[in-house]
Amino acid sequence: MQKGLKKYFPLIRTRKEVLDEINRSPVCSWQFAQWNDEQKKEFLDVCTGVRGVKMTYDSFFKEIMNPDVHPERLEELLSLLLG
Repeated sequence: MQKGLKKYFPLIRTRKEVLDEINRSPVCSWQFAQWNDEQKKEFLDVCTGVRGVKMTYDSFFKEIMNPDVHPERLEELLSLLLG
């Protein structure tokens, strides 16, 4: 599936490419080493396109896109995402 996505989204990188970039920076390498295995896996999954960012769980997103207060915002976002 990774190769299929890369065909349409050439900027998607492999796990090895992401890890190589992390290891080139002492600061990034140190920070990555501080994370537990689940955090590392989630980060790598987002960076490689396996998973998306959970932006709808964010409290700011929920407030800004609240359909009870601003229904037009959510409608516009969905229109942009779905075409």
